[in-house]
Amino acid sequence: LIWTGKEIVAGWHGEFNLSQERGVFLRRLGPWAQPEGPRTVISPEPLGLLALIWTGAEYGAFWGKYDQGLWLTRLSSSGQPLAPETTVSTATGRNSSDFAWNGDGYAWVWDQEVPSTGHLGVFFRRISRFGELLGEDRQITDHTGFPEDTLAASPEIVHMGPSRGYGIAWVDNRTGVDQIWFALLDPDGSIKTPPGEVQVSFVNERVRPEKSLVWNGHEFMVAWVDESVGDDVMASRISAVGEVMETKRLVEGVSMFPQLAWNGASYGMVYSDALSVPWGPRFARIGCHCQTDGDGDQVLPCTGGDCDDTDAEVAPGLAEICSDGKDNDCDGLSDCNDPECAESGLVPPETYGVVFEKDKQTLSWQAAPGVCEHDVARGEMIDLLALESFDWAECVASRVEGTSLVDPTPPPVGNVSYYLVRGRRSTCVVGTWGSPLRDDTLHGCP
Repeated sequence: LIWTGKEIVAGWHGEFNLSQERGVFLRRLGPWAQPEGPRTVISPEPLGLLALIWTGAEYGAFWGKYDQGLWLTRLSSSGQPLAPETTVSTATGRNSSDFAWNGDGYAWVWDQEVPSTGHLGVFFRRISRFGELLGEDRQITDHTGFPEDTLAASPEIVHMGPSRGYGIAWVDNRTGVDQIWFALLDPDGSIKTPPGEVQVSFVNERVRPEKSLVWNGHEFMVAWVDESVGDDVMASRISAVGEVMETKRLVEGVSMFPQLAWNGASYGMVYSDALSVPWGPRFARIGCHCQTDGDGDQVLPCTGGDCDDTDAEVAPGLAEICSDGKDNDCDGLSDCNDPECAESGLVPPETYGVVFEKDKQTLSWQAAPGVCEHDVARGEMIDLLALESFDWAECVASRVEGTSLVDPTPPPVGNVSYYLVRGRRSTCVVGTWGSPLRDDTLHGCP
């Protein structure tokens, strides 16, 4: 299941009942889980859906089967394929996989045998948004000096944000029993040392392979099942530098398949309770106990809801400043998008005369009466042709004073960049990007 910010989307595969259609499927469910439109057949093959990821503009569906390779299908926000399926890898012997979107492409982790040692190890690889393998395979786990049957399996990966890299958790038996281990990775997949490979679960525990890892913007939480006593659900908080800060027993009894989510203020967890009648999923809310006040505004990021702990001008309860590009009151809306900033006056007209000067770096345009600032957006023509919308355009500059902007960024090789400009009035009234299609799909500037 995916929550896009507007609706729920489900992905699944069916392969066991021969009386039913087999394949990999997607269906939009709307904000209240009511099916919207027909399901999409991602692949008619009876293979497994490994991951369904929302990038903010489209879905990436990774699917495949053990010893048969990996495929990617890109789908639009309406759930329709954007292009034919792409073969990502035909390599065999790769077992459990997990994926994360990093804002520009995907990170892929999996476990497979290390040919030189016979160990089962965890590996990392980058994948472009179009399904092209980037760089080389990187081995994450190191079992040097351990017996050949030592394994690291079932990895999970989460992205920490631009230029911050990833967190990864897996099951490892190097201590003699299966336990949870953790590591931080650089953006290219190199393991950060320190902290290196970190043991998370207690030495006397024996864990099940299912687990869940999330990143809340300040710290990690990983949940797993300890079967050494009675299949209890355990969880650990891990700092942004890889330090295990706290480990707790969340649920006692025969429990399985914990899954975590972060809602901006606390964690939610669903798990299966095998002792209850009827048997089925249960929900638990887990409070966040962060004690870090990075910006000194006396508001904690978790218990206090501070949405930016690096800026003292941002915290719940503050007044929204309508011209600084920040979400000052942490309500999810910034500047003129916040109801506190009332619009008034005429809407600025369309901006005309958008051209590049002879230096091929200075973009200029004509000023309209009453317009004091301008926003500039840039996109790539290959995305516009593929998506038939402006979803992948980005804000180059917001609230530019004057009628020009220097942008030395060249277009990608073999591609063309397009630019759009809109006007602003000081009273929070924004103009048009030039057409209803552009206004509806182009991500606005703050």
